[in-house]
Amino acid sequence: MPLQTSGAISLLDIANEFGGDTPHGIDEYIQFLTTTTTTTTTTEVFTPGLDYEVRNQSNSQNPTSQSGFNAKFNGSPNSSGLFTQTINWSSNNNGSGGSNRPPNLPNSRFSWQVEGKIYAATAGLYRFLTTSDDGNQLTINGTIVTSFYGGRGVNQSSETGSITLSAGYHDFRYRMQQGAGAHGAIVQWRPPNVNSYSVIPTSVLGKLSKLQLQLQLQPKILHLILLLIFTDYLVTQNLMDLELHKLVIHSICRVDQVQILMLSV
Repeated sequence: MPLQTSGAISLLDIANEFGGDTPHGIDEYIQFLTTTTTTTTTTEVFTPGLDYEVRNQSNSQNPTSQSGFNAKFNGSPNSSGLFTQTINWSSNNNGSGGSNRPPNLPNSRFSWQVEGKIYAATAGLYRFLTTSDDGNQLTINGTIVTSFYGGRGVNQSSETGSITLSAGYHDFRYRMQQGAGAHGAIVQWRPPNVNSYSVIPTSVLGKLSKLQLQLQLQPKILHLILLLIFTDYLVTQNLMDLELHKLVIHSICRVDQVQILMLSV
């Protein structure tokens, strides 16, 4: 029941308002005001860099079908790690050349994959252009956007494809395989309202990880001060007797979690 607006307020009135038996109602209210509460929330954090995998191959064949190409990525990788460069490299027969050449690549007969997320700043149609030596496959949100199966040089031909994306993060995977000789891979895009292709920047390629945050809400000191001021006012208006006021002051000031200046009666 709400506290009455006229007449003296008794200990029983306070107890009924805040719960519990007299005089514990006041204690329970003070405990509520001074208790530190903890809340936990989980959020997603984007970190630049894609997971890469390298698989050594026993032969230099360049499969000409999707199933044959995908078979090059079966089994456990020979090496893996974090790829933080742009997908824009080509190498000579001996593996030299190309400043962006991924780490741990053999000089020939291998398959290479990077996987993670791509960030679309705005919703719309995104166009992609890929080229490789030898085969390659670009998949976004489980859909193959571009692909080439077979053998070729990195400058011989390229393929284009498009996909409509909402603003936000999307699944991204790029695969390429190499038979023998020179090798390389280039992946470019054209976001909405952009007139030309460019290499996908590293800032939009990465991974999403969950981060757990724990927040602590500190005691409501201001509420206690306001309570003291309010009780002083009740006394001055003859709505609270001095005995009850002293009990309130005592209950507030003996709480271990807070230190406040007592107001004069």
